[in-house]
Amino acid sequence: MSDEEPLGSVPGGSGSNLVLQVIISLVVSIVVVAGAAGLNRAVPIFGNSSSDGDGGSSDDAACAYATGLTVPALKCYAKEIGLDEKAFNSCLDSGKYADEVAQDKTDATNAFQQLGITQYGTPAFFINGVHVSGAQPFEVFKAAIDTALNDAAAGKQPALTFDLEGEPWVGTEDASVTIVEFSDFECPYCARFVTQTFGQIMDEYGDKITFAFKNLPLPNHADAQKAAEASECAFEQGKFWEMHDIMFQNQ
Repeated sequence: MSDEEPLGSVPGGSGSNLVLQVIISLVVSIVVVAGAAGLNRAVPIFGNSSSDGDGGSSDDAACAYATGLTVPALKCYAKEIGLDEKAFNSCLDSGKYADEVAQDKTDATNAFQQLGITQYGTPAFFINGVHVSGAQPFEVFKAAIDTALNDAAAGKQPALTFDLEGEPWVGTEDASVTIVEFSDFECPYCARFVTQTFGQIMDEYGDKITFAFKNLPLPNHADAQKAAEASECAFEQGKFWEMHDIMFQNQ
């Protein structure tokens, strides 16, 4: 419903005044239509940045609403955790670490085959080579870790080992127990492990274990591959775990 007074109802209007009112109304209508068209333009997530009048940019505004694991969102997360944006974007766009992610997948496949496991998913854990499947409650991990610690103290060798050179890890270097996680940043169960169990494990066993991460993006997750590569690009700049956390928080 219009809030303008109808053109034929100008009180006391002479002919010249009526013409003037018509002209003014037409000008106002044109301005309103043009303004509405401008308001309906979408702000691009990435592209040429432009100032918003307060020293910010359209990229900043778009990143405020970034969610999911699309490439534009990953670049927003990189910016949020303080990475060198140019280096990160170049790394991600070029697929610099696609081969590294592929090697992680091969490592997972070889480990499952070696243990005779034919069906598997994410997250998958190997605690001194013993497989633990899925986002199990803390008590399951506690029992497996305690067993591994006792076995190590008794001189028992791990059932399976991995080459962890150049892989991200937390905990204690050269600990007697190593946990290797294969994970997918788009996997909801992997996120559940991070939010519900990972912290408990590190609080209780951080001084006794080495916890290492490897990527295993599943083919049914459209954004998982690039998210995995993004984690490697962040690792290159020394901020793997910051990127790990923000991607799982926003998957």
